[in-house]
Amino acid sequence: MFYQRLALCLVISLLILPIHAETTTPTCNKDEPNNTCAPAETTETPPKPAITCEHLTATEQVLALIAQRLALANDVAGYKWRTKTQVEDLTREQAIIERISAEAEQAGLNAEFARRFASAQIDASKQVQTELLNRWQQFPPKTLSAPDLRTITRPKLDKITTDLIAAVVNANPELKTCTSQATQLITTYADNHQLDATSFATAVQPLLEPPK
Repeated sequence: MFYQRLALCLVISLLILPIHAETTTPTCNKDEPNNTCAPAETTETPPKPAITCEHLTATEQVLALIAQRLALANDVAGYKWRTKTQVEDLTREQAIIERISAEAEQAGLNAEFARRFASAQIDASKQVQTELLNRWQQFPPKTLSAPDLRTITRPKLDKITTDLIAAVVNANPELKTCTSQATQLITTYADNHQLDATSFATAVQPLLEPPK
């Protein structure tokens, strides 16, 4: 009886071994000749979408933010009218230009372009303020929007400016690739959106010479 059980165990072992061998994952040695290792899976980075000049969405976003920033010049002018403050403050203007330029450079924009773009936004805002204050000197307004400059309007300006810098970085490929289409969009945007042409032209002038 003992030998019969031993023989039965051996037969069962012989039947199980081939099954185990088939299900065991073979060791892959790439150094061996004629190896049959399966190629490793690779994750390819999808290509960036091609720039099309039919719809300059990124450039339009830049222009919309410039218009928003200029609209806040009305509140700045109202505050300065109420507080009898001068439009020009060269010390503060220089500090703002330095800050905007630094943010733009950190975002990857050309240093020279960053400074020109920052200066253009300041100059355009001053044009709006000066025009309004001169008008109010002749025709004093009965009602006026004049929120506090330090606690309300400047934080809004800072937020829009940060968004504006990011938008310019995003639009840079369009400005370089679709030069004629971008120029057409930039130079007609003010009329199409009923904006002050003079101040808007000042603000967008650097975009006609796109950053390198």
